[in-house]
Amino acid sequence: MMSCNDCKKAAALMHTVLDGEASQTELKEFETHLNNCLKCSSHYDEEKNLFKAIKSKLEQKCCPDKVLSDILSKIKELVK
Repeated sequence: MMSCNDCKKAAALMHTVLDGEASQTELKEFETHLNNCLKCSSHYDEEKNLFKAIKSKLEQKCCPDKVLSDILSKIKELVK
């Protein structure tokens, strides 16, 4: 059974892992903890699914080329 401190450390690393910013050492430590802690593993799965859902929604909301072009034109006018 993992100690409370192990779970706190895993929770602190969770978003670093999800963002792809964890070092290899951190990632290995995190994965080892998840393999031994059902509570943290379940929490990670929930966070990972939420992260993927948010990311997919953000990627689908592209700015139309016309809108982007208009914005850039206005910025160029203001900078002159």
